[in-house]
Amino acid sequence: MATATGLSVESISKIERGIFGSKFGNLEKIAETLKVQVRELFQPNNQTGHPTQ
Repeated sequence: MATATGLSVESISKIERGIFGSKFGNLEKIAETLKVQVRELFQPNNQTGHPTQ
């Protein structure tokens, strides 16, 4: 994920844990890497239409 988005592992970890938010451009990079829309990053896992992991 870090390599694909150009973000540091630490930054991605902090975003995942809700320690800090991210700029919209970074959210776009994450969504593109995951092949989802940005809005799906904010939906509960069971409502995205993608399998939960």
